[in-house]
Amino acid sequence: MKKLLYLFLALSFACSSDDDASNTSIDGNWQLTSIKENGQSIHDSCDLESYMVIDVDNSGTYFQYYSDDPATEPCGLDATYNFSVSAGSSSSNYNWILDGVSSPLVLNGNTLQLTFGSDEVLEFVKN
Repeated sequence: MKKLLYLFLALSFACSSDDDASNTSIDGNWQLTSIKENGQSIHDSCDLESYMVIDVDNSGTYFQYYSDDPATEPCGLDATYNFSVSAGSSSSNYNWILDGVSSPLVLNGNTLQLTFGSDEVLEFVKN
């Protein structure tokens, strides 16, 4: 009987952790992990210091870091952009809105993918 109880408890915890991963909310701090254009990586180490913060009211700020040459020049905060997020066609699809222009934003667990046009994709991980 104890073995069944332990098995039940182990399965309960395993299932609840899976549910938590799929129910990550969009609000929070998101670190840029890659920039791809037409499937090819176009980021450098300085770009990857960029991040965004999405508040519970679906407003946010993107912090963009830049350097002319990360090998010889330190990265610095180049610009900040205020944006908003609206619900999309499903619970994992959103719209990222900056200056009236909307771009698709897809939440998948603790990763977020932002697509500009048909060829540029920014990927983030929640920290």
